[in-house]
Amino acid sequence: MSHPKKGKVSIKMKNKGGMEDTISDTDVVSKPENKRPREESSSSTEYREQDNNLSSEMQVFPVIIKIIQKEDGSKIELLIKYKSIEAKVKHTILQLKRKTWRLYSENKLNRFTPIKLVWNTLNAISGKFSKNKDYILQDENNDLLWDSSNKANLFAKKFLAKRENLPDLTPAEKEIIQCKITNLMMEVDSNDTEFTEEELERVIQSLPSNKSPEMDGVTYDIIKILGPTSRELLLRLYNTCLNTGKVPTTWSTSVIIPILKPGKPPLNPDNYRPISLTGSFIKIMEHMIKSRIESVFDKTLINEQVGFRKRRCTMDAIVTLETDVKTATWSKSCVEAVFFDLSSVLDSIPWDVIMTKVSDSVKGKTLRLIYVLLQTEKAYVKSCDKFSNSFRFNRGVPQGGVLSPILFNLCMSDFPLDNVKGEIFADDIAVRATDSSPHGAFIKIKKSS
Repeated sequence: MSHPKKGKVSIKMKNKGGMEDTISDTDVVSKPENKRPREESSSSTEYREQDNNLSSEMQVFPVIIKIIQKEDGSKIELLIKYKSIEAKVKHTILQLKRKTWRLYSENKLNRFTPIKLVWNTLNAISGKFSKNKDYILQDENNDLLWDSSNKANLFAKKFLAKRENLPDLTPAEKEIIQCKITNLMMEVDSNDTEFTEEELERVIQSLPSNKSPEMDGVTYDIIKILGPTSRELLLRLYNTCLNTGKVPTTWSTSVIIPILKPGKPPLNPDNYRPISLTGSFIKIMEHMIKSRIESVFDKTLINEQVGFRKRRCTMDAIVTLETDVKTATWSKSCVEAVFFDLSSVLDSIPWDVIMTKVSDSVKGKTLRLIYVLLQTEKAYVKSCDKFSNSFRFNRGVPQGGVLSPILFNLCMSDFPLDNVKGEIFADDIAVRATDSSPHGAFIKIKKSS
């Protein structure tokens, strides 16, 4: 039989005179966690909803600590309140986890349940898949922000700052590129034919099911059950966009969701990745464009690029690197490798540079439509249920866009790999060289840069 665990908690703080005070609470008795989970949990939605309701109380923790550090009076009362809220939150979360797992085991878990679904439920209960957590942020003045509107505007400021004050083309260079692109838009291309019913049907059938609605409130499941008349009207709308080079205003509006990078502290807003969400209808059109131009773009890529290409994956890069290392070992040679992770490169490429690379392979109406889709009319940052003020980007590809991976691959196809070997997966690059000595291999890598 397990016994309760006892422990003491003490907090050191400075009073107005600069002297340190130590506050110790009484012995805290905590219930031991049952290592063997009861058979619990049905839909993990109930746990997620009630867990989110506790987030407001959990926000009190750093606030109380901050008050304790500044105030001299009522220290004991604040400490007791802090410990009381902490114990209540931990106890409630533990009970919800047990209840959720028990209901899931009783009602949905059987020998026919897919193992992937079981792991997804366990991860949801453990909090690994908790999305849009209401984290507290810290601004430039080290002030804590817990209001969703203030956090959304802080994210917008940070995301914009990453794309500003970067090296750009000169006005003369921009004018030359604009003239070239405008002339190419007037030419005829083999991909300028109108979208067909077969293309639309192929894209709709490939859409995933059971997904949450996009920013226009329409799910892919709804689009899949559209009748012939609705699909004909939708196809007519897509062809109008292709022929005129214009898209509905609501289609060119995106909402950016900040996603915390794995293993990063949530207090720093720079540790979040901006994911752009658009509507379902514009994504379908982007998929049809992608199916037309993907094979054309693939011919311009170098063989070392293994990311976001058909029949290519990270395993290709791993096997190639391993083969070179083993070959060098057998021949008693040395392999030197340098690994790069380009920071925020997706957000920093000027649109004129991207369109220059696109215009080398595509022209006409398709080139014009890609240019329109690249320039987002408006963008907002969403934090919980609040939105930031609207803003516009002037460079980069939207993270999460359908066309973004292949457009970025085009820009990376000129990466110099002279006299060395290497692999490129999006913004992750590995460069290596083989020589009879480590110094010789290093010199080869240095010369290639």
